[in-house]
Amino acid sequence: VENGEHCDFTVLRNMLIRTHMQDLKDVTNNVHYENYRSKKLAAVTCNGVDTTKTKGQLTK
Repeated sequence: VENGEHCDFTVLRNMLIRTHMQDLKDVTNNVHYENYRSKKLAAVTCNGVDTTKTKGQLTK
């Protein structure tokens, strides 16, 4: 499969990764990280932690 003279898989895989890498990064940041962040923030507010006193601001 790794032999370029015998198979196009390596070329196809590299092309797909190159063309869709930014989409993968965007989905990771926008969907997965925001879901993780929402769950963590919800857990903090549900555990009775005082949310009015912040030690720092969340930045994007």
